[in-house]
Amino acid sequence: MWRRLPPRAAFSRTAAPPRRTLASSGRGAAPKGSAPPPPTQPPPQPGVFFKDITSERASSEVTAGLAGKSYFWELGDVTKTKGKRPAQVLGAKAAPLMAALRGEDLGGASVALPRPVGEAAKATLLVFGFRDSATKHTDSWLEPWVRRFGEAAGADAYEVNLQESAIMRFRLLRLWTAATLRRAVPAERHERYVNVLVTPETSPMLQALGLDNRMVGYVRLVDSRGRLRFRGQGLAEEEELEQLAQVAQTLLGKKKKA
Repeated sequence: MWRRLPPRAAFSRTAAPPRRTLASSGRGAAPKGSAPPPPTQPPPQPGVFFKDITSERASSEVTAGLAGKSYFWELGDVTKTKGKRPAQVLGAKAAPLMAALRGEDLGGASVALPRPVGEAAKATLLVFGFRDSATKHTDSWLEPWVRRFGEAAGADAYEVNLQESAIMRFRLLRLWTAATLRRAVPAERHERYVNVLVTPETSPMLQALGLDNRMVGYVRLVDSRGRLRFRGQGLAEEEELEQLAQVAQTLLGKKKKA
């Protein structure tokens, strides 16, 4: 049964008489000469918390943390640059080693990229894409490479599909995706098409490779020691393809064709 409320008079706004405390009665007062009690902290003012987190410093930190990762940054970058950055040729002494990425080909076999020293080709082209929108970029590099070096001894090429969705961590879903890709990718390329799951462990490696926009396709040329010898991105241009071919011919020990 609900408790009955007190009469309305009990809620009168008339001030209650002050309480008699130990200090007012003289009992329990601090002895003479003792230090006064520390002042009490004022109660927090409303709105202080929101002011702190929306301060200029906090806003700049949040913006810096999102740079290169948010959808709007990527869209703005593609709109402004068309996904292009100048291609870069790296000499043997200046070329950094590529951090190893591990994935699975369309047959389910584990693949490490770049290939271990002793197994790697003299010149290996790697094209990277996060989304379908990057396919036109990666194809503009891969197709000319296959036409020119597809039958060349010591040359190789891999397509790397970067799977960033959290649901791709489920093994069953990855198997279903691989089965779908097997129907779309020519059978002769199944062993050279590698799915790599993007995780907190692989993200720093991708950042070191300069893969900072998921709407863009990237290309990297690796030598037999795993060193990055060429970098490019976006739609390939004729001059860039010629630069890539020259680096590859040097690695393969061939003279430049007239």
